[in-house]
Amino acid sequence: MSTGPIKKRVLNKEFNPLILEEILKRHWRAPIFYSTIFLIFAYLYIRYSVPIYQTKALVQVVEENKTRDILGKDALNVEKALNLNQEVELLRSELLINKVIEKLGIHTNLYSKGTILTQNLYRETGFSLMVYSLNDSSLCGTEMHVSVENDLILIDYEKSGAKNKLKLKPNSRFKNPQFDIMFKVKNIDELKEHCAENEVYFEFIQREKLIEEIKEKLTVIAVNPEAKTIEITYENSNAKLSYDITKTLIEQYLFFQEEMNIKNAKKTIDFIDYQLDSLSRVLEISKEDLANFQKRERLPNIEKIGDNLSENLTNYSKVILELEEELSTLYLVQGKLTSNPNRLDIYKVIPEMIGKKSFEGAVIRQIEELNDLLEKKEELLKDVTLENEAIKRIEIKIQNKISNIRRSMKVIEDRIKSDKLIYSRKLGETEQEYFNLPTKSMELQRLQYIQDLNNKYFTLFTEKKVALELSNAGYSSSTRVLTPPKVPTSPISPRTNLIYGLALVLCIFCGLSIMIWRYLTYNDIINSNDLQNILPPQVSFLGIVPLHKKKMKFSQIVVNESSKSRMAEAIRTIRSNMSFVKKDAKVIAISSSISGEGKTFVMLNLAGLIAANGKRTILIDLDLRKPKVHVGFNAENIIGMSNVISGLNILDEVINKSEFPNLDFISAGPNPPNPSELIQSDKLKEIIEELKKRYDIVMIDNPPVGIVSDGVEILANADIPIYVFKANYSQRIFIQRVEELVKVQKIENLNVILNGVKTGRSFYGYGYGY
Repeated sequence: MSTGPIKKRVLNKEFNPLILEEILKRHWRAPIFYSTIFLIFAYLYIRYSVPIYQTKALVQVVEENKTRDILGKDALNVEKALNLNQEVELLRSELLINKVIEKLGIHTNLYSKGTILTQNLYRETGFSLMVYSLNDSSLCGTEMHVSVENDLILIDYEKSGAKNKLKLKPNSRFKNPQFDIMFKVKNIDELKEHCAENEVYFEFIQREKLIEEIKEKLTVIAVNPEAKTIEITYENSNAKLSYDITKTLIEQYLFFQEEMNIKNAKKTIDFIDYQLDSLSRVLEISKEDLANFQKRERLPNIEKIGDNLSENLTNYSKVILELEEELSTLYLVQGKLTSNPNRLDIYKVIPEMIGKKSFEGAVIRQIEELNDLLEKKEELLKDVTLENEAIKRIEIKIQNKISNIRRSMKVIEDRIKSDKLIYSRKLGETEQEYFNLPTKSMELQRLQYIQDLNNKYFTLFTEKKVALELSNAGYSSSTRVLTPPKVPTSPISPRTNLIYGLALVLCIFCGLSIMIWRYLTYNDIINSNDLQNILPPQVSFLGIVPLHKKKMKFSQIVVNESSKSRMAEAIRTIRSNMSFVKKDAKVIAISSSISGEGKTFVMLNLAGLIAANGKRTILIDLDLRKPKVHVGFNAENIIGMSNVISGLNILDEVINKSEFPNLDFISAGPNPPNPSELIQSDKLKEIIEELKKRYDIVMIDNPPVGIVSDGVEILANADIPIYVFKANYSQRIFIQRVEELVKVQKIENLNVILNGVKTGRSFYGYGYGY
């Protein structure tokens, strides 16, 4: 009949330093093991992952309406608004990407293929491939393997199932019906070395596929619509290719903007040409009208008063026109005088002010001084930052100068407006006086006035056209590269610090998790205090048996080696405590939960100590399935208890004398087919009664009651039933078996011994296998 302890895992919910110490002793290697595994995995992942490099650039798009600056503040009523989304789409467009591909000449990819990784060799070596033309597009994506033989470059590839092999001279153009290429090599030995170490090959790239790949890896976003800034990001496994594509994309974008600005300027010039053509026709008509009127009316010379009035009208109109021009120039200058003026803009307005009466002298000098300050600031910024004290001082001077110029401009503006109002009033009065002249004279003067006026406007538009052509007018872009692209020195993927950090976190997590789980599920009995805390109150604790210093293959009597040894002292303590349990005890039975807990070792040494004290002692081995007592006495197990109980032999035939005085033993005998029946038979009880008459102490080594229940009745009938646990081997759940023996089997005087306890000195464990 078999039984066993309940297979139930108990969690340790309270902190126990003894358990923690034992866990650390047993499993300290686990965190190191997992740390090593994770760090090796992290290293291999970083070592054999394709690195991804990222290049970033930041540009700012600022537009200026130079047409309005030249033609006047109110010349156009509609101003073109900058749309950043359009600029973003332009930067991501196939139009610009195509220009980038053409500029860089990316027609092939050159690779070096290793055991695990394949590297793009763009600008990484002293050899490259130049493609003049590709006539067979089916070769796109075909691996063209490169090798070197006798300083000639061999190209092997497969097309339509046929293998092709070509020989090329380095740095010489090679042309066949399929392609026209040149393999540029600075050092043939370098190419040989690459081909010897790795597999070198190249692929022709299909243009559409390359465009899609670039668009997929290209990110263009409007960072700040108010500041009109755009961020350009490109990622690639080759750092230099990532940099070149980003840099060339910005260059092509700026060049494209320049082309568009030239077109816009041409449109503006065409508009002025149209206006000049119209004015030319009107001027011609006005001249013909004047000549025809004089001829038809046969008018004499205009009277002096008419001449004076006409001259005054012309002079007043000229003055008003000049004042308007000066006012327009003033508005232009005021528009450039922002809190953070552009030095180039300030420099450009100086020629506009020259020749204007209102700006001569102090104002122009102040503008030139402001330009000098801005130039000085730009020079300083090449060496220092904005936080530098020199920059701060010059910035204060700039702001003071701007304030002074603004005040001067305000005074000039008020004076010009006042003069314009005066001359406009005089012009009105002169016109009124002029209209009072005789009709024909007035008509003549009117025609002359119209002619002069048309001449003035024609001259004005001609001057504006020249200024526009010189200024490259229209909507021109002032795009600035705020953060230029740089060749990335470290990849964004794999991120070495992040991966090693994650590996370290996983190491710590797994190590701690294992330790915590081991702690929570630790179920072994550690020491006597631990055992006594979980024992039922009815059970007595007899003492401990320390670990023996020698390793033994089987249980032996060791208490006779030294009477002062820890082992002898512990066994004596247990024997002394047994006398308190029952002083005149005759039968002592011992058992345990499972094999390996050392019950036979404890029983042998307890029997040896009792016999050494003069008590006639006999030790019976009732573990009929796996007997061990005879091995402890270095005897054979030919006949024993199984023979006696079965009636095959008499008792005297199976009693063996040991080498120790007063100590006899009966081995288990041959393994019977029915051990449970023999142990629970009445014959065994008769044998025990007979032995009680012959010996002072009868000691019985029972089978483990945690595995089989054969020995329960023997324990119940014994004077001192003993139950053995082993430190750091027996589990806490075995206590349930003890409780069952006490409560169910009614073994009220059950006693417990803890075997294999580590003491302060160096003892080595006795190991027992069942």
